[in-house]
Amino acid sequence: MLHCTSSHDTILKEFTAGITDGGVSRSGIIVTHGTITNFFQGINLFVSSLITIEGMHVSQNVGTGIIAGSPATVTDTTASGNGIAGMELGGGSTVASSLANGNGFAGIFITGGSNTVASSKATGNGGNGMELGGGSNTVASSRANHNTFGGIGMSGGSNAIAYTTAKRNGDAGIFINGGSNTVTDTKADANGFDGVILNCPSNVLRLTAMGNGSTNLDETGGGCTNLDNNAP
Repeated sequence: MLHCTSSHDTILKEFTAGITDGGVSRSGIIVTHGTITNFFQGINLFVSSLITIEGMHVSQNVGTGIIAGSPATVTDTTASGNGIAGMELGGGSTVASSLANGNGFAGIFITGGSNTVASSKATGNGGNGMELGGGSNTVASSRANHNTFGGIGMSGGSNAIAYTTAKRNGDAGIFINGGSNTVTDTKADANGFDGVILNCPSNVLRLTAMGNGSTNLDETGGGCTNLDNNAP
C-alpha cells in the first residue's frame, strides 16, 4: 500500500507532487490503493496518457488533488479537501464510483470530450461540482449537490445525463451548452438559479426540477422534446 505525506517544510509542500511524471510524457501509468496528503499537488501526470488511478485517497493538498492527461480512468477514489480542484483530467476520461467533495474549486473537471462520470459524487465544492467539456459526455447515477457555483456543467453538445441529482447548488443545478442533449430520470431541485439550462433541440424525459431560484427548466431555441417532466 502506498502512503505519501509531505513534511511541513514550506518549500517541499509548495513545489512538489506526491506522484508525478516529472513533465516527461509516459504511457500506461497505474496508481493504486494509497493515500496522498499535504503536497502541493497530490498526483500530477499532466503530460502522460493511458492512466489508471484506483483506490486512492488524495486529500488536503495545497493545489489540485489529481491531475492526469488523456485518457484517464479513475475508480473507487476520493479527492477531497484539496485547495483547487479535486480532479483535473484530459479528454476521453472515465470517473466511476469516486468522490470529489469539499475542494476549493471544481470537484471533477474534465477537458476535451467523450468523458463519462458514473456512480460518483461531487458535493460541497467551492466552484462547480462537475465540469465536462468538449461534447459527447455522459453523467449517470451521480450526485452534484451543495456546490458554491453550479452542480453539473457540460459543453459541446450531444451530452447525456441520467439518474442523477443536482440540488441545492448556488447557481444552476445543470447547465448544458450546445444542442442534441438528453436528460432523463434526473432531479434538479432547490438550486440558487435555474434547475436545468439547455439548448434545443434536446430531449428531457422524466425530469424533476422544483423550487429553484429562477426557472425550473430553461430551454433555449426550438425543437426540444419534453415528456413526463415535473418542472413547473
